Amino acid sequence: AVGFDYYDDFSLWDTFRAQHPLLVTTEWLAQHLDDPRLVLVDMSEPVAYERAHIRGAVGVPHPWLKGRDTPLEVMPPADFEALARRQGIS
Repeated sequence: AVGFDYYDDFSLWDTFRAQHPLLVTTEWLAQHLDDPRLVLVDMSEPVAYERAHIRGAVGVPHPWLKGRDTPLEVMPPADFEALARRQGIS
């Protein structure tokens, strides 16, 4: 079987990115990490966040981001906005 490069051979990244516009590449993040308008949310467990996280990231453990009615999905935008405001993100 011939191997493939996930990013070059198909545009899977473009397709995935179109469906999830808040996801960025590591290159984009490196270029924008010092932008004061950027808020990076680290959804790791608290122990993992304390051990290592990207500089400036705000720790919000991932169970908090689950929807009340849809525990397998991310919470609705209005709920995330309220959580973000409680964390000092506006």
